[in-house]
Amino acid sequence: FAFAVLASFFATGAALADQSYTDAGGDAGAGTDVTGITVRNDLAGNITIQVGAASPIVANHAIAIFLNTDRNAATGGQGDEYWMYGGPLVGTAFFAWNGSDFVDANPGSFSVGAAGTNVTEFRLNRADIGNVTSLDFSVLSISIDEGSGGFEAKGWDGAPEIGYFTYELAFPQCSNAKDDDGDGKIDAADLGCSGSTDDNEADDPVNIRLGQAKT
Repeated sequence: FAFAVLASFFATGAALADQSYTDAGGDAGAGTDVTGITVRNDLAGNITIQVGAASPIVANHAIAIFLNTDRNAATGGQGDEYWMYGGPLVGTAFFAWNGSDFVDANPGSFSVGAAGTNVTEFRLNRADIGNVTSLDFSVLSISIDEGSGGFEAKGWDGAPEIGYFTYELAFPQCSNAKDDDGDGKIDAADLGCSGSTDDNEADDPVNIRLGQAKT
């Protein structure tokens, strides 16, 4: 599970679609109990991930999110290309896999804040995670304790319990980088697209009207 990476580290615009994911309650022990996640994106590629919990995050607790952006378990750090965390007292951080380790990245689009009662909201732009159109992700509630050997991280509640959730970014057909009408042309290169917000890539029909013949 992606928490092994975490433990090792501490030892050394308008939304287009909402996708919701649930997690069983009462399985977090003394940690933060994750109950649900909502993910959305806008036309500019800004991604918002909201993680709901059964009670407020307190003291040394935080929410961590792991991103498998190429959806390939054989790449990255245990499959993940990025991970991030945020908590009221432990602060926030964003890390990227450099081929051998996770390094501090903190892109300009990344931020974490409260979005209502017991809801932690993560914000970032897809340009900072490889311009993805889909991704796999997992959520883990953590605590960070200071012991005799330094800081120690503990995982409490994972969502999902095994594997990942999958999120498909939502864009109109004329800005989704796909050949939706199968004519070999994509987005602005397709004659059927009047602009990036056009949601029908199919070419507009051509109507021929014959008038009265003239000599």
